[in-house]
Amino acid sequence: MIKREMAGYYMDFYAALLTKKQREVLSLYVQEDLTLSEIAEGAQVTRQGVHDVLKRALDKLETYERHLGMVAYHHRLLEKASALREELSKESLRPESLQALQALIKEIEE
Repeated sequence: MIKREMAGYYMDFYAALLTKKQREVLSLYVQEDLTLSEIAEGAQVTRQGVHDVLKRALDKLETYERHLGMVAYHHRLLEKASALREELSKESLRPESLQALQALIKEIEE
């Protein structure tokens, strides 16, 4: 099973592909940091039921990332933006060129 932090990244990209129930349980688990027992109590289901929904959701997220690779691609873009930002700090550019490049980097980082 993937860790909570990675599940959060995967949710950012693939949550819309999950069922409503999977999104709700995953959100409580990842974003609200609730335990399986706390989620089960709030939803009035068994802890095992929550575990099963969560496991299916996390498995789906891993499968989507393995096939689509959007999170990995996003991280590569962020690394390139950081490297570009560092290189720009070493260069002497016209102010308007520097602003345009910094705006592009900011857009990539968002």
